[in-house]
Amino acid sequence: MTLQELINRVRSDMAELDTDGFIQNTDIVNWINEAQFDIVSKTKHLTGSIYIHTAENIDRYDLPSDFIKEFRVLFEGEKVNEILFEERGIKKGYIVWRRELIVSPHPEEDEEIEMEYYRRPQRLSVDDLEETPEIDMHYQHLLVIYALSKALQKENQYNEAQFNLQEYMSGLSTMVQEYSRAPRRKTMKVVRR
Repeated sequence: MTLQELINRVRSDMAELDTDGFIQNTDIVNWINEAQFDIVSKTKHLTGSIYIHTAENIDRYDLPSDFIKEFRVLFEGEKVNEILFEERGIKKGYIVWRRELIVSPHPEEDEEIEMEYYRRPQRLSVDDLEETPEIDMHYQHLLVIYALSKALQKENQYNEAQFNLQEYMSGLSTMVQEYSRAPRRKTMKVVRR
């Protein structure tokens, strides 16, 4: 579904088709983005890759802005594990600290690091209503249900909002179960130098 179709479904479910009403399109888009981020943080079904070419004696490298958590790191094609901060410089491995990847030991020459990671979805914008969310189309209805619960809450219809939130949580639980059984797939590749 496009962003416009998602907005229309929320408005239809609310019987509020007037875009100048109490609920603005920007509100709905923000709620859809909240739902996307919530879904992805729990299902970890969007992945990305980065390649980093190290420089001598530099051990810190910025992570992509869409980074959630790494699931595989290779130094020169060899899988390495995360290490404790206290083991830095002693053991071969990496540390994710804040928005940086710290490698250990300090590279003595140019090496290639490949990291595969779980990533955030791209943020949808009211400026491009033809965009489509990155959430699997079979679960995009959850975006509508979540946005509807937020809209109902804003209109002080708390019982209906709670009902929709419970429906969203139930659907999310089903999605988490499905993705915990599914094989991982790459969906995006980013090359950094």
